[in-house]
Amino acid sequence: MFCQGKPQYEVVREMMDDPEYYKYALGISYAIPSVETLRQRFDMIGDSLHKDILQANVDLLHEMKIWMHPPDKKIIKLLIV
Repeated sequence: MFCQGKPQYEVVREMMDDPEYYKYALGISYAIPSVETLRQRFDMIGDSLHKDILQANVDLLHEMKIWMHPPDKKIIKLLIV
C-alpha cells in the first residue's frame, strides 16, 4: 500500500472487496488484517527495524549522490549531483 502511494492504514479496507485476489497477490496465507492489526504490525516492524531503516535511507542518498548539509535555520539543504 505504501509503495502504491497510499500511506493511510484505512486503505486496507479496499482489499476487502476482493480478498482472494489480494491474498494471492501479496502472498498472504490467512485473512487480510484489519486496520488496527495492520497498524500494530507496522508499529512493531518500525520499532524493531528503526536503525536499519534509517541506515538504508542514508545509503540510498549516498548511492544517488545526494548529500545533505547540516540544517541552517530549520532548513535542510540538499545538493543533488
